[in-house]
Amino acid sequence: TINEVKFYFDKSKESITDAIEDLAQMKLISISGEQITRTSNKITCDDKTTSQAQKKFHNNILDLAKKSMDTFESSKRDISNIMLSLSLDDLKSAREEIDSFQKGFIKKYENKGGDKIYALATQLFPLS
Repeated sequence: TINEVKFYFDKSKESITDAIEDLAQMKLISISGEQITRTSNKITCDDKTTSQAQKKFHNNILDLAKKSMDTFESSKRDISNIMLSLSLDDLKSAREEIDSFQKGFIKKYENKGGDKIYALATQLFPLS
């Protein structure tokens, strides 16, 4: 419910409503009455991303990941990372594999129903 979202995000009902409208406008969710459903679209941030709403969305997800370390016990979340040496020649293949993983993850878990909403955020970026 909006009240649950309001508590977790510490935002006003109005700003949450605006965020829901932004997600619907980006075609990431569909709204039917009070039912909000995730679409099969995913939000990416690439060189073609000009939408400030998309960039803000990604920044907010990263902030929520940080907050989750203090909010939820480790048995209810997974925060992990790896660092590796990767050649530019393999970058396209690596990105395709991440995309394939995300699609498989959604297919396996999405329609089982749940009692919580989770975010699965994936970042692959150079450190040097």
